[in-house]
Amino acid sequence: MHESVSVVVPVFNSVDTLSPLVERLEHTLVLLDREFEVLLVNDGSRDQSWDVIHRLVQEHPFVRGINLMRTYGQHNPPILLTIILLYQVLTIL
Repeated sequence: MHESVSVVVPVFNSVDTLSPLVERLEHTLVLLDREFEVLLVNDGSRDQSWDVIHRLVQEHPFVRGINLMRTYGQHNPPILLTIILLYQVLTIL
Protein backbone atom coordinates (compact mmCIF):
# COMPACT_ATOMS: atom_id res chain seq x y z
CA MET A 1 0.00 0.00 0.00
CA HIS A 2 1.26 3.47 -0.90
CA GLU A 3 1.52 6.17 1.71
CA SER A 4 -0.77 9.13 1.17
CA VAL A 5 0.53 12.71 0.96
CA SER A 6 -0.44 16.01 2.58
CA VAL A 7 1.05 19.21 1.17
CA VAL A 8 0.81 22.25 3.47
CA VAL A 9 1.13 25.65 1.81
CA PRO A 10 1.41 28.76 4.00
CA VAL A 11 -0.36 31.59 2.16
CA PHE A 12 0.27 35.30 2.65
CA ASN A 13 -0.97 37.83 0.09
CA SER A 14 -0.74 35.26 -2.70
CA VAL A 15 -3.88 35.94 -4.68
CA ASP A 16 -2.13 35.78 -8.07
CA THR A 17 -0.15 32.59 -7.47
CA LEU A 18 -2.64 30.26 -5.76
CA SER A 19 -4.50 28.95 -8.81
CA PRO A 20 -1.34 28.20 -10.83
CA LEU A 21 0.24 26.56 -7.76
CA VAL A 22 -2.74 24.25 -7.20
CA GLU A 23 -2.73 23.30 -10.89
CA ARG A 24 0.98 22.46 -10.79
CA LEU A 25 0.63 20.50 -7.58
CA GLU A 26 -2.28 18.52 -9.00
CA HIS A 27 -0.35 17.61 -12.16
CA THR A 28 2.62 16.49 -10.05
CA LEU A 29 0.77 14.70 -7.27
CA VAL A 30 -1.43 12.59 -9.55
CA LEU A 31 1.76 11.09 -10.95
CA LEU A 32 2.52 9.63 -7.51
CA ASP A 33 -0.47 7.29 -7.83
CA ARG A 34 -1.55 7.77 -4.22
CA GLU A 35 -4.11 9.75 -2.27
CA PHE A 36 -3.20 13.37 -1.61
CA GLU A 37 -4.46 16.64 -0.18
CA VAL A 38 -3.30 20.22 -0.47
CA LEU A 39 -3.91 22.30 2.65
CA LEU A 40 -3.80 26.05 1.97
CA VAL A 41 -3.26 27.96 5.23
CA ASN A 42 -4.15 31.62 4.89
CA ASP A 43 -1.81 33.36 7.32
CA GLY A 44 -3.58 36.69 7.83
CA SER A 45 -3.45 37.84 4.20
CA ARG A 46 -4.61 41.37 3.54
CA ASP A 47 -5.53 40.72 -0.10
CA GLN A 48 -8.23 38.41 -1.49
CA SER A 49 -6.23 35.21 -0.90
CA TRP A 50 -8.95 33.68 1.29
CA ASP A 51 -11.56 34.23 -1.44
CA VAL A 52 -9.32 32.42 -3.92
CA ILE A 53 -8.71 29.59 -1.43
CA HIS A 54 -12.46 29.24 -0.89
CA ARG A 55 -13.00 29.01 -4.67
CA LEU A 56 -10.21 26.43 -5.06
CA VAL A 57 -11.76 24.30 -2.30
CA GLN A 58 -15.02 24.31 -4.25
CA GLU A 59 -13.30 23.42 -7.54
CA HIS A 60 -10.85 20.75 -6.34
CA PRO A 61 -11.87 17.97 -3.93
CA PHE A 62 -8.25 17.49 -2.80
CA VAL A 63 -7.87 21.13 -1.63
CA ARG A 64 -8.65 22.16 1.94
CA GLY A 65 -8.40 25.68 3.35
CA ILE A 66 -7.79 27.14 6.77
CA ASN A 67 -8.13 30.85 7.48
CA LEU A 68 -6.00 32.12 10.37
CA MET A 69 -7.19 35.40 11.85
CA ARG A 70 -3.74 36.94 12.11
CA THR A 71 -0.23 36.41 10.76
CA TYR A 72 1.72 33.68 12.57
CA GLY A 73 4.67 33.47 10.16
CA GLN A 74 5.59 30.92 7.52
CA HIS A 75 6.82 28.14 9.80
CA ASN A 76 4.39 28.13 12.74
CA PRO A 77 1.06 27.26 11.02
CA PRO A 78 2.29 24.06 9.33
CA ILE A 79 3.80 22.80 12.57
CA LEU A 80 0.60 23.47 14.51
CA LEU A 81 -1.63 22.00 11.81
CA THR A 82 0.06 18.63 11.45
CA ILE A 83 -2.44 17.21 13.92
CA ILE A 84 -5.34 17.74 11.50
CA LEU A 85 -3.76 16.37 8.35
CA LEU A 86 -5.41 13.39 6.73
CA TYR A 87 -2.43 11.59 5.27
CA GLN A 88 0.85 9.97 6.32
CA VAL A 89 3.50 11.89 4.38
CA LEU A 90 3.77 15.63 5.07
CA THR A 91 5.34 18.11 2.65
CA ILE A 92 5.58 21.79 3.58
CA LEU A 93 6.15 24.37 0.85
